[in-house]
Amino acid sequence: MTVETDYEAAATLHDYLLFHYGSPDQLCDFPFKPPGIENFLQRVVDQLVLPIEGLSARPKRALDLGCAVGRAAFELSRRVDQVIAIDRSERLIAAAKELQKTGEIAVSRRIEGEIVDQQLVRLDAGYRATVIEFQEGDALALPAALGSFDIVLMANLVDRVTDPAQLLRKVTMSVRPEGQLIVTSPYTWLPQFTPRTLWLAGSSTSAEGRTSFDAMKEILSSEFSLEDRRDLPFLIREHRRKYQWSVADGMRWRRR
Repeated sequence: MTVETDYEAAATLHDYLLFHYGSPDQLCDFPFKPPGIENFLQRVVDQLVLPIEGLSARPKRALDLGCAVGRAAFELSRRVDQVIAIDRSERLIAAAKELQKTGEIAVSRRIEGEIVDQQLVRLDAGYRATVIEFQEGDALALPAALGSFDIVLMANLVDRVTDPAQLLRKVTMSVRPEGQLIVTSPYTWLPQFTPRTLWLAGSSTSAEGRTSFDAMKEILSSEFSLEDRRDLPFLIREHRRKYQWSVADGMRWRRR
């Protein structure tokens, strides 16, 4: 691995940590920033996962696929007795485990170029770190021994795998009857993650007018009913004067 590649990988890790755990001012300290863009994964869980009292039985198990550095897993830990959180990046899983152990982690926040400042991000109170198991793994090749779950969350994962349609078909086996499948995605299709021929929509060969949601609905509707759909904005910091403002399509599907 070259020094440059290692630097970029480390910078990406810290960008994830800031996105998952940074306070509004740590993420962006300009007073005119768009409102309602922080704590994206907390909002995903709070707004899309049904509360315990809304279910016919208390959910026992949750799966967070593509968990990155783990914020959604900690949010889910307040609702279920076991959370399995999986990501294929060893570096991201290691950071999540450090947070699980210590409750805080240092972040190098980019100012400009290679200039950074040091920030400390912490877990809020109320999470149950002991019920979470972080694992390295491939969302497209989950072991059968994982079993099934009451809640499966895929936050901004669909457009970051090599075969999103296969992922959506495979995940059906992980959701119990009456279980919830929570999916969010800004549908940022890029060939470095997904071959153009496997994009759900948006390529030059896609049917005219067909959207990624249309393709997702076609795949899931035989097993799932769509219960909720909403727009969820979020902000990713690149450096102090450059940000990615995106809007995820957020959905809750219930398996019949």
